[in-house]
Amino acid sequence: MYPGGHAVTRFGATILDAEGLRLTGEEKALFRDTRPFGFILFARNIDSPDQVRALCSEMREAAGHAAMITIDQEGGRVQRLRAPLWREWPAPLDQAEAAGAG
Repeated sequence: MYPGGHAVTRFGATILDAEGLRLTGEEKALFRDTRPFGFILFARNIDSPDQVRALCSEMREAAGHAAMITIDQEGGRVQRLRAPLWREWPAPLDQAEAAGAG
């Protein structure tokens, strides 16, 4: 079962992504048919806070449930959400070093 009581489909707990800033008709149909557990956003999916909100809403609506949405945001070189709109994070090793120094 998914969180919230949604049944796992024949595809299991699948996490899917989209090609761009909005869903295509094909993506909407795929997400409706597969009902993925969640989604992941990459740089190609991110432009502004309002656009990200709209894309997340489209994804959840197409999936037919409150699907989990993740972002490939590791810190350092891997930052899909960037300043000035979002906080930039140091690389994971830099974060670990800073945590150990305290």
